[in-house]
Amino acid sequence: MQPCWSNSHLAGQRVGLRRGEGWEHSLHKKLWEAPGFYATYIACVGAAAAFVLIPHVPLQLVIVSVQVFAGLILPSAIIFLQLLLNDRELLGDRWVNRPWNNVINWTIIVVLFALSLLLAAQVMLPIYSTEDSR
Repeated sequence: MQPCWSNSHLAGQRVGLRRGEGWEHSLHKKLWEAPGFYATYIACVGAAAAFVLIPHVPLQLVIVSVQVFAGLILPSAIIFLQLLLNDRELLGDRWVNRPWNNVINWTIIVVLFALSLLLAAQVMLPIYSTEDSR
């Protein structure tokens, strides 16, 4: 069976950020114990803060756009999780999903995807939003 790799894992593997290659990573570590992790973490927080401080950036649009992006990515991540939960070879008979779990999980995935598309449509086509535009 081929291992299932996520994009973030592959990207980290490509630039040498794997656990076995010397980079400690955890917020539980001290700054001097994981300098590469904290440098990356601080750079990302600093970049986000710098972006927010740019004058005349429509912050409300940025916030909603990030929420839409996260909402559209979430169902795809949950689909892969659902596929892993059905892998009997990986989880064994005790932990693999039962048929009723699959019905509930797929229902949640479909509802999340529909709500994500609705949010995306409201952001991209604000004329159809239910709010009064003033």
